[in-house]
Amino acid sequence: MQGCVSEDTAVSLRDKTGEVLEVTLAFFNVLLDADSSEADLGDYAILSRSGWTELLSVARRNLWEGEHMCHLRTRLGHISLTGEQELLVRRGVEDVVVRANTVTAGDALLMLERPKLGKNAPPIGEQLNFRILGVLSTTRSTSFGGYVYSLETGDGMFVANGFLVHGL
Repeated sequence: MQGCVSEDTAVSLRDKTGEVLEVTLAFFNVLLDADSSEADLGDYAILSRSGWTELLSVARRNLWEGEHMCHLRTRLGHISLTGEQELLVRRGVEDVVVRANTVTAGDALLMLERPKLGKNAPPIGEQLNFRILGVLSTTRSTSFGGYVYSLETGDGMFVANGFLVHGL
């Protein structure tokens, strides 16, 4: 099975002109539904652990019959992923990549600290810092009616709803 995140998940993109966009994954519907000559994923980079990285592919699908969505909540945010989606979790003193359906309360997710604003602030995507936030709750459901998306990136990771998630 292929891991995915829900369509309401926010990601940061940088277009070829350098403009930074904060969009939900539903943004890609226009690109996925377009004539191949109209739009190109190569026009965008996505925010990742190491800064901006190439966005190689985006796949969209519905949940499969019986497939679960895992809803992970911390004190500063939440994310909804399919059970097979991998993400970086801190367990004890070790960072490990695990499937969403194995995350439990007490695990910790890495969340991007938003940069300070102002004229001396570094550009978005430079000098990234991640804070460790404990998972307060995990729930599962099969009643998600929207699309889920799988992203392939240049470095295999991306920031989704502020959390560091493993891509393809």
